Amino acid sequence: MRLLRYILLAAVAASLAVPSVAGASIVPQRGMLGGSLGMTGAQLQARIGPPDAVRTQTSEILGSYTEYRYGEVYVSLFMATPRSSGRIFNFFTRGRSARTASGVGVGSTEAYLRARLRGERCLTEGGFRRCVIGQELPGRTVTVFGISRTTNRVTNITIGRVID
Repeated sequence: MRLLRYILLAAVAASLAVPSVAGASIVPQRGMLGGSLGMTGAQLQARIGPPDAVRTQTSEILGSYTEYRYGEVYVSLFMATPRSSGRIFNFFTRGRSARTASGVGVGSTEAYLRARLRGERCLTEGGFRRCVIGQELPGRTVTVFGISRTTNRVTNITIGRVID
């Protein structure tokens, strides 16, 4: 009986020591998974461990950049140089596990989002509905909640720096 108790205690302690993507949080205007915009890839990995996948992406505006995947959360970093591991400029998720402290996440209704968050403005442009925290100006940080026009629910969340 005593041995079983020690095994259970060890299992609980081990599960608390490993970062959990399922319990990931979203901090509007700051970041996800305990990471923050501007943090290096090395700092993020030291905090939450190695990513599930790493790939290099290319965009007309950004050129090449690195993308880490942690479960359902994608973290974008400016390309690393030989002396750095790149800096985070964007977080994105379509996953339902990440939530704000007030419980807003993918699957939340727009009404719930508006009741739980402050400083958001919701608008429809080009046929897309979204709620935005922050100013969409170059160099500024924004948090964007994509909203389905058919279900009126959050479908994706982006926290990042406005490039242009």
